[in-house]
Amino acid sequence: MKKDLQNFHQDLKEIIDNSNAHMFIENFERIKFKNLLFYFAYEIDDKSILKHVFWTDDIGRKNYYMFGDAISFDMTYGTNKHS
Repeated sequence: MKKDLQNFHQDLKEIIDNSNAHMFIENFERIKFKNLLFYFAYEIDDKSILKHVFWTDDIGRKNYYMFGDAISFDMTYGTNKHS
């Protein structure tokens, strides 16, 4: 029983790892469907690894309109296996 659970966990992890970028994009598509002011753009490389993502919502658009600047933080740089 414990070994079956470990095997299942390993299989599930492999499936998620191989479709991680697509799951992320599908989630943003759902958000965009609910909020027409939500915008995102992304780049996936030839190995299906998510390379770049930009997104904003109605609050971000309003702030940009009011202040004219944008700040970007990469909080995950170098923290995962894709660097």
